[in-house]
Amino acid sequence: MEAAQVIGVSLLVEATSATLEAAKGKLSPAAYRRAKHVIEEIARVDVTVKLLRTSDLGAVGKLLTASHRSSQTLFENSTAELDFLVDELEGRRMSMARA
Repeated sequence: MEAAQVIGVSLLVEATSATLEAAKGKLSPAAYRRAKHVIEEIARVDVTVKLLRTSDLGAVGKLLTASHRSSQTLFENSTAELDFLVDELEGRRMSMARA
């Protein structure tokens, strides 16, 4: 809510990365990070929908990992168990890519 008000939009879905960056100095660090996650997550969802329509599951998987990492670091709402699962799956994906 704080970020949307500072940026001058009703909802963060109306904001862009550029408008967020322009308002960065007016936001608390936590509000900036969380707004950045939300704005980037909206973009990831849009891309994911397009990739699912073309059955590009490898690219979808990478976006899901990026979504988790953003949630973990920017929104700070992950758990150790979820982080472990994503780390394990990412490690297996990397091992399969090298094979």
